[in-house]
Amino acid sequence: MGAQLSRRTAVPRQTELRSVVPYRYPPPDDENYFSSHFHLGYRKFEAGEPEVFLFGELNDINFLPSKPVAFPYKQPSKSQPIKCLRSFVNLQRDSVKLVKLQDSDSQYHIEFMFDSDVPCQFTIFDFLPNTIEMESLKNGPYLSSRVSSTFQYPAGSEQRFSETGYTIAPGDLQEDQLSYDPENDQEKFPISILLETNTSQGQYQSQLTICNLDKFNDSGYTIKVLKQKLLVDGVEYLLQEIYGIENKSKQQRGTR
Repeated sequence: MGAQLSRRTAVPRQTELRSVVPYRYPPPDDENYFSSHFHLGYRKFEAGEPEVFLFGELNDINFLPSKPVAFPYKQPSKSQPIKCLRSFVNLQRDSVKLVKLQDSDSQYHIEFMFDSDVPCQFTIFDFLPNTIEMESLKNGPYLSSRVSSTFQYPAGSEQRFSETGYTIAPGDLQEDQLSYDPENDQEKFPISILLETNTSQGQYQSQLTICNLDKFNDSGYTIKVLKQKLLVDGVEYLLQEIYGIENKSKQQRGTR
């Protein structure tokens, strides 16, 4: 069970947040976002279909900041053109679920499993604007209608988050508030779970898990992970898959 800290700020201040006007796909006036070629591993490749994203769907671009940042790493050598990122934290996206409170028919809390190589902490946001840069979420304050307390956890694999200090009543929301839908001017994430490394324990990293809420019958709701973003060395990445960290607990049990 995690240790609960007090709310970081009682009155969010917009001036404390760095936000940018986001790029939106598709672009206006039939403009192209990608050029006719790309570079990979010191080689130049012509793109047969210029408007095709190499590693995902074009709509994924809408989840990335439009403000460019300096790449923090040295240019790789030709003998090792690819370098893996090391992630210290990971929320297992398939484990996220809503759990109804025992003494309420409308209130839910969130449960999920996670892994962390270092001490970490969680904060949950309602209706976080999609223009927010992850770096500006560090240490708050936040531009959000509601922010949970911060929950601290030690390092460890296969840990469970099941805190009732944060609850939500989806039935009290308007239907268009349940999902992130920029095409229909709903540009806030219904639920965002921020997992951070403890800033007193060395290098800072964070992972943001963005979720929609779905109504599956007249009285029940589910939560669905939409995207996950990772902040490493000041650069935001859209997380497609993570390997290795979830197997550590199994390996450790097998060697005892």
